[in-house]
Amino acid sequence: MPPAISVCIPVYNAALFIEACVRSIQAQTFRDFEIVLVNDGSTDDSLKVCQRLVEASPGIKLISTENQGDTRTRGAAAALASGTWVTFVDSDDTLPPTALADLFAGCSDKTDIVVGCHYETKEPARHVGIQQWRETLVRSDVIYCSPVARLFRREILPAEVFSLKTSIRTGTDMPMNIKIAFRTTKDVYLINKKVYNYYEHPDSLSHLAVWSLPKIADLYEEVVDSVPSDKRKAFMPQLIQNRLTALKNRYLAKGWRKEPVQDTPYVAQLRQDIREAQYPLTALQKRCVEHPDSVLTAALVIGRNKAGIAKRILSRCFRLG
Repeated sequence: MPPAISVCIPVYNAALFIEACVRSIQAQTFRDFEIVLVNDGSTDDSLKVCQRLVEASPGIKLISTENQGDTRTRGAAAALASGTWVTFVDSDDTLPPTALADLFAGCSDKTDIVVGCHYETKEPARHVGIQQWRETLVRSDVIYCSPVARLFRREILPAEVFSLKTSIRTGTDMPMNIKIAFRTTKDVYLINKKVYNYYEHPDSLSHLAVWSLPKIADLYEEVVDSVPSDKRKAFMPQLIQNRLTALKNRYLAKGWRKEPVQDTPYVAQLRQDIREAQYPLTALQKRCVEHPDSVLTAALVIGRNKAGIAKRILSRCFRLG
């Protein structure tokens, strides 16, 4: 009989972390699961560590592929999975002991996606309509773009969900999740329990990523491709917001001044879509679109971001007090 859950782990240069990751899964209070490891062409001792783990626990599935990036590697893992549900875990992270139990408790015939948290919360569990979920993903609201801390019914994870048109390696969690969201019509269930221990290491890909405009444009191409062609016009407000967010985040990344974008096709198409959709812009958004290379624009965005961080910190302090 197939397991209830397949825990799929892409492994790339994680020799220092993968054993702790696997041990945290083996320590789960929920026992009806399998572990699937895919070594993504690691250049360190990751494969040796994985092989040692398999020798100690023969039930672990393991394959090794040429380096292809997290999204395609997750696809390879999902193809090996036999569970009714699939969850993804990054090889340098761990799961709290009750993570799988908490996630599985949210499974039912009413949903194909169960989502947990990376943090403690007192909010009640709730259903989110699939249309709202899709819009949130396409807008690029970051909290929803991670592929971890959730369960997917394996039936909604065909190979094309993990395919990419471009060679981009970073940020592809977003289009992958969008594709998955269009594979179901059921509500998404949020359990609002901490089911994931996320660790950001100095040498992680996300930490080292530098977002140049060509990379941003390639990622946006993947996002557009992830929305079915007959629904793209309806999702144009969210697609515009996605690019506005990317422009804003560009000022918060390193090296933005070295890369003029004023006359690039990416920004020109954004301006055209804003006009055609009659999309309402805030004053700061308008400035980002009309004067993207301006030092003043960058200063305004950076200042607004710092003010927002300070406001969130103060708000949290008052709540704790």
